[in-house]
Amino acid sequence: VDPPSEKITRLVDDPDIVFGQTDLEIMCGNARVRYAYSAKDILTYPQKDINQPDYELSLNISQDQLDHLKRAASVLGHNDLVINGKEGVVTAKVYDEKDDTANTFDLALDPSNACKNEFSFVFHIPNLKLLPGDYFVTISKQLVSNWQNTSFPVNYFVALEKASEFHV
Repeated sequence: VDPPSEKITRLVDDPDIVFGQTDLEIMCGNARVRYAYSAKDILTYPQKDINQPDYELSLNISQDQLDHLKRAASVLGHNDLVINGKEGVVTAKVYDEKDDTANTFDLALDPSNACKNEFSFVFHIPNLKLLPGDYFVTISKQLVSNWQNTSFPVNYFVALEKASEFHV
């Protein structure tokens, strides 16, 4: 499931995004979409700074990779994503955590990551409501991940599922 902001950016090819005080504009040539921000009083946001614990894994995930994973989740009807690693090879798999016999989709993310430990970091795909773009992602064994957009000053903290594992 794509967030509304991601669907809106698909209305124009190769969009330019301008962040304003009350809205953002998505433009390309003669096409323009104005997307109003939500009022702060209806949002839940942290009252103090969030400090991510030390992370075990860092990697770059491109918009193309995210698109592949989200399309696979939509086609297969699954909501689970696991980022696996073993001996420095990092892959992603869209699957159904409740059905071992369900179809899956695998995607290589990083063939030579600095983290050589074995791990399985599990995400609930509907929690990955991200603005379009490439992301630098750090993941902690304490079930917290940080997604930093490499083009815009956007930073998300996304919880991992309890089924996640990290082996030292």
